Amino acid sequence: MYIRTIVFPRTFPHYVYSDVKPHNFVLTQSSRVQLIDFGSAAPLLPRRDDAVRLISRRYCLVPCGTCDYISPEILEAHEAALVALELSDETDEDNLGSRPSGMSGYEDAGYGVETDWWSMGAMLYEMAYGVAPFFAKDIRQTYQKIVDFRTSLRFPATEHVSERLRDLLQQFVFLVGISNLRIHNLLNL
Repeated sequence: MYIRTIVFPRTFPHYVYSDVKPHNFVLTQSSRVQLIDFGSAAPLLPRRDDAVRLISRRYCLVPCGTCDYISPEILEAHEAALVALELSDETDEDNLGSRPSGMSGYEDAGYGVETDWWSMGAMLYEMAYGVAPFFAKDIRQTYQKIVDFRTSLRFPATEHVSERLRDLLQQFVFLVGISNLRIHNLLNL
């Protein structure tokens, strides 16, 4: 099954890919899954004291990703960056285009690799159920469902989606210990 080969490559130790979706995976001639299109990738800042690594907020000014797979962290970071820019413009009209103070510091860091795991879960959900987990008739409704995922996300019981796969998808989306995501969870699907 290709799920294992799709999940294991998500180990870029210094970057957040930010655009995990089916269209960015291709099969090579040797039948290996390859991730392509690194246009949205952003470098991670050095580890904080709590071992978390995030990207700089300057990469959050434009929401990157594809609407059906974008994480709530990306949407929230984009909104926070826009508010910071708006406040900066209000206090410093003479410096149009300048970044808010502290933009390169940790207090202004954006999101981390959890966004790639979220998108991976959304993609695997679509592979399993045949529809994106937050699909809606317009992008605004899709984003609202993503931000409100705790109440909008459903895991329908069907005979073709095992309990193990539903559990794995919940781990991706709810990040129930992504660091505890065990290889045997993937190998025993």
